[in-house]
Amino acid sequence: MQKLQRVIIIGVNGAMGQLLAQTFSDAPDFEVVAGIDLRPDAYQNTFPVFEKISECNIEADLLIDFSKPSALDANLNYARSHLLPLIIATTGYTEAQKRSIGSAAKDIPVFFTANMSLGVNLQLQLCQQAAKFFGELADIEIIEKHHHRKVDAPSGTALLLANGINDAMGDIYHYQCGRHGTDCKRKPNEIGIHAIRGGNMAGDHEVYFITNEEILTIAHHAESRKVFAIGALRAARFLIGHNPGLYSMLDMLAQSEATKKAKIESDTTVVTVKNASCTISYLSRLISSLAKEGIVADLLNQSAASQGRVDLSFSIKSGNLNAAEQCIKQSTPGADYMIQRGLCKYTIYSPEPSFSFDKLSDFLTCMANNYIDILMLSMVDNKLIFFTEGEYEKSVSTYIEEIF
Repeated sequence: MQKLQRVIIIGVNGAMGQLLAQTFSDAPDFEVVAGIDLRPDAYQNTFPVFEKISECNIEADLLIDFSKPSALDANLNYARSHLLPLIIATTGYTEAQKRSIGSAAKDIPVFFTANMSLGVNLQLQLCQQAAKFFGELADIEIIEKHHHRKVDAPSGTALLLANGINDAMGDIYHYQCGRHGTDCKRKPNEIGIHAIRGGNMAGDHEVYFITNEEILTIAHHAESRKVFAIGALRAARFLIGHNPGLYSMLDMLAQSEATKKAKIESDTTVVTVKNASCTISYLSRLISSLAKEGIVADLLNQSAASQGRVDLSFSIKSGNLNAAEQCIKQSTPGADYMIQRGLCKYTIYSPEPSFSFDKLSDFLTCMANNYIDILMLSMVDNKLIFFTEGEYEKSVSTYIEEIF
């Protein structure tokens, strides 16, 4: 049975906190074991809620903070003292508080973002591309809209978009937050940021690239706050198992891209037939027997012959193991064979026609430094295929992301 990751939600009795509690409770791989809130009795939760995080005595695997900037120091101290990964999606932090978050990330994994929406982070990447395309030809304006209870302005997401554009352009812009008065002529290298507050809007962000000839608008609209809870769930799955460091939605999206480059198959088994006959008839009998049982034997690997004998290895889905054993016994009665269960198979695809030997060298060095053994490595054209023990799947996925 899969181990459930235990979560503590900070700010659990707010509107966003309740959505988080529902989303994580519904997830098959998480359970909410406690909450922190200044109003601990505001809702009838199915888990204990503490007024102060220092009072919480519940063991957990992850902290999620959707509370207030004023609670940051206590939350960081608790996470560091308990060595808990921490997700922070609160906005309105001072520069000093942001430095405190970065300092904590030296000891624990910290996922820090102004917006948990995947769509907003795609919007950010598109805005960066547009800024590079237009250069200084376009005037840039950002309009953000939120519910009337939001206390900070501009929104953290508006600043996230502005900062991303600024980074892409070499930090040439200054920000003008709103305009009023009789001398509001637009200045060079200015990004205008404007806030609208009203009703129950979950969050809209529109970025305008305005030239004399055309206007490009890159907009994102959140139908409900649930999009942020879903994003937090994905962030939690990303963060669990990571080393200490400061991570963001861009890191998560980058890992997602890396995963597309690598096919990862869990629960595989490698079977090695020892000292098999070095004849085509034996190989034919074995493969025919497997095929009749509907078993796909992948990554066939035959050693060089020695005194007429070879070792023959192949991988199968673990569920086919019993039938595969019968096929081996029928093909060669009394055959000696070895079984390695619970493995994870990785197939990494290179965009180039042939796989980079330098990247392979870096990858193997990384695996060696982390004491992760590789089984049955094969490199053919633009594919690298290998196996590891299943317990290393998350770590290996991270190394694939970093190197490939």
